Amino acid sequence: MVGSTPVPWTTHPWVAEGERRIRFGLGIVGQRSSWSSYFDWVHRAEALSFDSLWVQDHPMQGIDCWTALAAIAARGTSLRLGSLVSCVSYRNPALLARLAADVDCLSEGKLVLGVGIGKNQGEFAKMGLSLPSIRDRQQALAETIDIVRGVWGDRPFTYEGEHFRVADASIRPPVQ
Repeated sequence: MVGSTPVPWTTHPWVAEGERRIRFGLGIVGQRSSWSSYFDWVHRAEALSFDSLWVQDHPMQGIDCWTALAAIAARGTSLRLGSLVSCVSYRNPALLARLAADVDCLSEGKLVLGVGIGKNQGEFAKMGLSLPSIRDRQQALAETIDIVRGVWGDRPFTYEGEHFRVADASIRPPVQ
């Protein structure tokens, strides 16, 4: 890894608050028939006092996770929004960092970025991707986290890993 030091992490206030009280989140699973059904779901979740709304990242099934999160964020919501979870094999880490930062900005700092290794062989195949070994997917996850943190740093970030590379990349960090 070459470049700026990744952004140092401290416990986020929302996470720390969760240690003191029980919270309830809702996940949007499967396809919604329309954008209005997505927005109806969000309004119902708010009316029922849920704390967060999570959107699955299955690009080949229904509306894309990051498109949905951006649309919900742009309409304004009291809910914390999260990806459940973004598979690191589906998007380049710098692109994921860009999407997450934009959605966080649109939501005024309410995004929780969930990332994972993915395991749905059928979805990988539909996207023309081979399903790497668990070890390789875990390495890709670690590299993705390093890159996302690095490109949100205070200066251009360069990284060369086994699975991903970025050169002099810099992205406006999220609000939070």
